[in-house]
Amino acid sequence: MADQKLTDLTAAASVTDADYLYIVQSGTSKKATLEVLRKLMPHTPTAVFGDGQLTTSLVAGLTCFVRVPYAGTIVEWSLVANASCTCVLDVWKHTALPTNAHTITASAKPGLTAATIGGSSTLTGWTTAVAAGDVFGFELESVSGSASQITLTLKVV
Repeated sequence: MADQKLTDLTAAASVTDADYLYIVQSGTSKKATLEVLRKLMPHTPTAVFGDGQLTTSLVAGLTCFVRVPYAGTIVEWSLVANASCTCVLDVWKHTALPTNAHTITASAKPGLTAATIGGSSTLTGWTTAVAAGDVFGFELESVSGSASQITLTLKVV
């Protein structure tokens, strides 16, 4: 594929890491590779636990699922709670609906300790490869404190 403007691409266009795309902002364009664009705009599978109103809406064992239509590599996780809490989450991944047997976090599970914000790009023991069509399962393993909503986001590039 030759250099293209994003507006010139069709839904059937196939873009490789060697292709150049143009980012236009305020009339100024910059040429970038697909690899650079992936770093600027990563995919972010996200799980939201709780209703944001009642602390009783957060209980251990809650799970949610997200299917991702893209491939990539998990490079970090981020947690945000609307009030200080201590929590541990697990992340599962499988080609079908995952279960606890499909954990990808090893012993380095995402969590907060008396905090509202946390994250890590150290994913020791994690299975970080993501294939298009994978289903992520997120489990709130334990929680205590006054939070009524916790959001876990994975950064996939």
